[in-house]
Order: sequence, then structure tokens, then C-alpha cells
Amino acid sequence: MRLLALVSALDLAEGYSSTPHWWQLFRALALAGVELTAVPYAGRAVESLHWDVRENPCLWEARAFAAARRILPAGDAKAGASSPLAVGLVRGLARALVRPRWMAAVRALFRATPFDAVLMLNVPLNHLAGLAAEVRARHRVPVWYYDGDLPSTLPEHGGLASSFHAYEGADLAEYDGFFANSHGAAPLLTARGARQVEVVHWAADPEVYPVIEREPDLDAFFHGYGEAYRREALNALIYEPARRLPARRFALSGRGFDSAPPAVQLLGDLPFAHYPAAVARARVNVIATRSTHAELEGTSSARPFELGAMGAAAVSNPWKGLERWFEPGREILVARDADEAVAMYEELWTHPNLRRELGAAMRARVLAEHTYAHRARQVLARLRQ
Repeated sequence: MRLLALVSALDLAEGYSSTPHWWQLFRALALAGVELTAVPYAGRAVESLHWDVRENPCLWEARAFAAARRILPAGDAKAGASSPLAVGLVRGLARALVRPRWMAAVRALFRATPFDAVLMLNVPLNHLAGLAAEVRARHRVPVWYYDGDLPSTLPEHGGLASSFHAYEGADLAEYDGFFANSHGAAPLLTARGARQVEVVHWAADPEVYPVIEREPDLDAFFHGYGEAYRREALNALIYEPARRLPARRFALSGRGFDSAPPAVQLLGDLPFAHYPAAVARARVNVIATRSTHAELEGTSSARPFELGAMGAAAVSNPWKGLERWFEPGREILVARDADEAVAMYEELWTHPNLRRELGAAMRARVLAEHTYAHRARQVLARLRQ
């Protein structure tokens, strides 16, 4: 199969948390025999051993959009929403400047290569309105959209600012179908006009997330960006336990932890390449899932699969549908409040064998069901229909 992938970004420097996972999915597709050509919507094209690239046809426009979003007023910071002025300006510029260039670029790509399918991954639907319909009509090939940030990208859940509020004004029916990271969001997409919805959860490539053996020097560790929609979870799993147990080392990496007490060590931003080593430093790794994910049935994020691949002992806040991926109590622990978190931590800190057993069970589940090889087979089954 020859697959054209229009992707939110390929350059890790753009800072999109999904980019490392698109890399892993693309690698798995290539290893499954797919000839993949990738074009980024934001930032520059990055060459790979596993996929071919074409340059972003609107590289300078994309950089101007990013600058405009930084300059214009931000609106509701908690929801991550941009102001109406910023949203309207960006959408107007996209219609006038970006959409025509992308339409022309895709036409040129099809003139050069007879692609068998198109996959669009977290690119703004409303910026490229009509592109999928044109490809389907002209070339008779399937066009699927992959949204890995549901439900945050939907207007009723805040409309993630980094996605340019992509669903506002978009026609979902022009696509053959949608890949979604959420069972609970699937009917929301159908209600908006999606023809088909296939739930494809996040995963982890065990070669990207290796098991690192070292003597831990942190007691509990969480990596993430911001407190929006998870301040309660952070308070229960990190902030309050750190206040109660000042002799223990609680640490955070990432940005935006404004409520963290002095007892929590802030490690700053963490390059992706250093993440496995940071996980190995901790006796317990914490999963503080945003309520937007935790409260909508079967909505996955990348973190549990990453930690599972690395054989980490993990403690999570309550999460609807977590049992779809891991067995609570045997592969992962769930703490409802700070009292339960402290009790679980002390049990795990006291019994290294228990930590190893928990991490090994979680890793075995990832290898059996949650690698990107599994996800690539699922995606290809739909694209080949």
C-alpha cells in the first residue's frame, strides 16, 4: 500500500505531544509493508529511515500562525481556548492562504504517485475543508482522519487551542471515517456527521520505551504539561502526599505546575529522549489523567502505555474504562484520594518485589496487546476495506 499521511507535525521541536507517537505509528506501518509519504502541517519535514517526506507547503504561513496565536489574547486559559479574535483571524487566513496551497500540493503529490489511501492526523479539519472530498472524488481512494486528542478537540469539550478549534465549521461526512482515541467520543463524532468511527487507542513501541535498570533516587514521579483539568488528581497523587511525607522525594517534570508545594521537586522541561531515564529514577510513577479523559468512557492517553512498556510500577487516579487496557490491582493501581495514594506508595516503597511484579505484569500486557504494531494492523484493516 502507498499511503499519503498529512500529519500535524514531524519535527519534535514543535512541541506537540502527539508527534513522537505519530513517529511510532509510521514506523509500525512501514514495517508492515506500507510505502508512506508524510507531509507536516506545522514545522519542517523530518527525514526518516521508515518514511519519505515532502516539505510543508505552507511552512512560513504555519510559523506566522504560531506567532499570531502567541501574540493575540488567549481567552480561557484553563480550557486552553483561544479568543474569538484569534480563532477568527487564523481561520480567515487559512481559507485565503493555506487551503489553496495545500489543495495544490496534494494534487501535485497524486500526479507523481498513485497513492492507495490518505490518512490525516490531527491536522485542522476546517483549514482543509473540501480536500478529502476532492481526493475521494478524483482518485477513488479512502481518506480517513485520525484524532488522537479527543474529546479535548471537540467544541463541547473546550476545543483544544493547539488544534485551531478544528471541528468548528468542518464537514465530517467528507471523510470515509475517523480513527478516535475514545469510545465515549465515538457517538459525538457520529452526531457531527462522521460516516464511520474506529476506536484506536494510544500505544507504545517497546524499542522507544526500554526497560532501564538503575537504583531509583525518586519516590514518586509525574511528567506532564499543566494542571488544567487535573489539579484534583495532582493534589491527591502528588501535592498532598508530598506535604504529608516530607522525607520522601516527590518530583514533577514538564511545565505549568503552579500549585505545587515546596515539598515537590520541579525538574523542568524534559526532552523526549530523556524520558525513559527519568521514569527509571522513580520507585513509583504517577498517572494524573485529565478529567476530560478520565470521565469519558474508554478515552485513552499515551502515558499508561509508555509506563507499561518500560515496566514501571504505576499508580493512577480513577479513570473510566481503564480496565479495557490494564487490570487494576494486578497491572496498575488506582488511588481515589490522598489517603489511598499514601498507603499504596508506602506499600510499594517497602516491597521492591511488589513494584517489579506490578511493572512486569503491565509490560507483558503492553507487549501482548498495546504496541504500535497492533495499532498499525487495526488502521490498515480499515484503510484496505
